[in-house]
Amino acid sequence: MADPSTAIAAAPFVADLQPYLTALVTAVIGIAVPWGFSLLQRYTGVAISQADQEALAKAAQTQAGIIVAKADGSLAGVSIDAKSPAIATAANWVAVNLPSLLTKAGATPDDVSHMILAEIGKLQAQMTAPVAQKA
Repeated sequence: MADPSTAIAAAPFVADLQPYLTALVTAVIGIAVPWGFSLLQRYTGVAISQADQEALAKAAQTQAGIIVAKADGSLAGVSIDAKSPAIATAANWVAVNLPSLLTKAGATPDDVSHMILAEIGKLQAQMTAPVAQKA
């Protein structure tokens, strides 16, 4: 076990890096979604129109916004699993209400759940962590 007198607290470093990490994650997600669509087109030959891509992305954004709006508190810094019930319900809503869009895009409800999770990540990046109130 490490000697506590020589241990370095990581919290200040993590707090200093948090804005940069958040910006990095947002940029990576913003790049990954269009890149994923281009890979799908390249390897499967399925051509997805720009309108279909935008409609699917908009549906994911809408469902992510609904999840964030229904949250009890701030989701800043909260880890959300792609298999959570809220994500699954939102992905299933898209699958049931927009089946032709999923077919055109060659996407599955699991793909949509990851898109929704990515959109929640973007929204989390814009949030601030709640500050503890003194009584």
